[in-house]
Amino acid sequence: TLVDRLLDDAPVPGEHGVGPAAAEPLVLWDVTYDGVRFEVDEEAAERTVEAFDERYREARHAAAVTGRIRDHVGSAASPE
Repeated sequence: TLVDRLLDDAPVPGEHGVGPAAAEPLVLWDVTYDGVRFEVDEEAAERTVEAFDERYREARHAAAVTGRIRDHVGSAASPE
């Protein structure tokens, strides 16, 4: 099946090809396997927090700017 082909180790060329996901930052969340215990890599956790903090700040700035533009254009289009 297509799912079996996609999960196989061999690359899948053409329109059904699936490229690798970006590894930065890759977060495994609620992953459990019977008999397996995961340990948190503290350095990786710190870098992940820093990366998401930076993305959060950038998203807040972008939201503030786009919101201001939206409000300005909206008020100019329909003056009271």
